[in-house]
Amino acid sequence: MPNAPEVRRAARSLRMRALATLATDPDLPMAADVAAAGLRLSDISEFALDRRDPLLAGADGVLDRATRSVFRRSDMPAATRAYLLAHELAHLHLHSDDEASPTTARLYNDGHEAVERIVGYSPAQRREGEANGFAAELLAPLGIVGKMLCDGLGCGEIASRLGVSESVVLSQLTEALGASNAVDDAVQAAKPPKLPLEAASLDEDQDAAARFKKGPLLVEAGPGTGKTRTLIARIGVLIKAGTPPERILALTYSNKAANELRDRLAVLAPREANRIWTGTFHAFGLDLLRRFGSSIGLPLRPRLLDRALSIEMILDHLDRFSLDAYLHPHNPALGLADLLGAVSAAKDEMIGPGEFMALAAASMTDEVTSDPKAVELARFYGEWDNLLRDTGSLELADLIMRTAEMLETVPDVACRVQAEWPHILVDEYQDINRASARMLKALSGDGSGLWVVGDAAQAIYRFRGASPANVSEFERDYPSGSRILLRTNYRSRPAI
Repeated sequence: MPNAPEVRRAARSLRMRALATLATDPDLPMAADVAAAGLRLSDISEFALDRRDPLLAGADGVLDRATRSVFRRSDMPAATRAYLLAHELAHLHLHSDDEASPTTARLYNDGHEAVERIVGYSPAQRREGEANGFAAELLAPLGIVGKMLCDGLGCGEIASRLGVSESVVLSQLTEALGASNAVDDAVQAAKPPKLPLEAASLDEDQDAAARFKKGPLLVEAGPGTGKTRTLIARIGVLIKAGTPPERILALTYSNKAANELRDRLAVLAPREANRIWTGTFHAFGLDLLRRFGSSIGLPLRPRLLDRALSIEMILDHLDRFSLDAYLHPHNPALGLADLLGAVSAAKDEMIGPGEFMALAAASMTDEVTSDPKAVELARFYGEWDNLLRDTGSLELADLIMRTAEMLETVPDVACRVQAEWPHILVDEYQDINRASARMLKALSGDGSGLWVVGDAAQAIYRFRGASPANVSEFERDYPSGSRILLRTNYRSRPAI
C-alpha cells in the first residue's frame, strides 16, 4: 500500500502529463480541466446518472475497471464533480492490484449514517484516505496552494481560482504546514522497524503470553493485570518476527477500547500502526459485508440503519406489520423500540426469524410460558427481516450476525478472509456476544493464529448480549486451545 509521499508523487506525475495535453493556461488550470484530461490519459469514460440509478447503488460515484468507466451523480457542482473524478482516478492509479469489482465513492453525508458510530480503520478506509490525498494533490498541489497563500490570497479565493472546494484547500494547507518536518516514508520503510517493544518490562506471565508460539490462546487477565499492554506487546512480537502489519487483525467490542488500542499501537509502531486493521467487531463486519456482501444478496452499498432510522422505516411500511399488542394507535412509534431491542437480542444469539417463530410457537403450548405477545413479536421479526432484505438495509446487529452467516456458508469468502488475516487478536473477549464468537470462529479457521484476552468477572456489556461463557467455555469452541493466567495485579495497593 503506498505511503503519503508516493501518493503525492503519483498525483503530481499524472497532473504534469495532463497539463501537457491542455490548451488552457498550463500554469493555473481549473480542476475540472485537469480531471477531464486525467480521464482521457487513463482511457476512462465518464457517465452522469440520476442519483437513484441502480448502477450507483447509493454512492456518489462508481469506478468500474472492467468497462473503464466512471459513473457519477448528475447533480454535482463542478468542484465536487472534479474531486470525485480525481478520487476515482486515484483508485485506478494507486490500487490497480485491487479486486476487479467496482470501487464506490460517497462524498456526501446526510448526518444520519449509523456508520459514524462504527469504529474501525480498515484497508478499505486507508484506500479511501489515499484516494482523497491523491485527488487533492492532483487538483490543488501543495506547492501552488502554498504560493498562493504566501501571495496573500485567502482560502476562498484560492479555491475559486483552482476550481475546488474550500475543504480541499484547507486539507492541503494543513498538509503544507507539516510538510517541512515530514520524513520521507519511502526511505524509512526500507529500514528495519525500531519498535519500543514493551516485552523488556513485562512480567513472566505477560512475556509468556506475548511470545506464545501457536494458538488458539486465551489470556485470562483480571483487573489491573496489564491485559491490553500484553496484547500490544504481542503485536510487537509478531511485527519483529516479520509478520506484515496488513496480516494482523486487532478486534475489540467497544468504541472506547478500539480507540485505546489504536492510540497505543501508534506509540508501539508509528509506521506500522495504520497498516493494522484495528477496530470493533461491528466495524469489521461492516467492512466485510461491503466487500463480499453480494455473495449473500446484499447490494454494493447496503444502507446502515441506527435505531431512529429503523423506526422511521417501520412507520413508512406500517401496513406490512400485523401489530396489535405492541401498537399504540395514538403514537405508533411507542413500542417499536422494544420490538427492535428484542430482535437485536435474538440476533446477538444468532437466532433467525424462523427459529424465533418456532420458539414462540412452542412457548404457547406451555401454560407457564404462554404469552400471545411472543407470537406477535416473532411475526414482526420475520416481516422486519423481509423489509431489511427488500431494501438492502442492515441494522447494527446484522453487521455481526450476517457476517457470521456469510463466513459460515460461503467457503470462498471465508478462505479469502482467513488468508488475509492469519493473526487475529481480541481484547476484552469477555464482552463479545455469541454472534461475535461465531464470527470469530469462522474468521480464525483452525485457530492457530488466534490470541484473545479476557476475564469473565469483568463482563460489562451483558445488556448488549455479552456472553462471559465465551471465556469459561473457550475449549469448547477451540478444543486445541491453551490458557495463560496473568497473576499479578498492578492496580491494587498492598494491604495495610
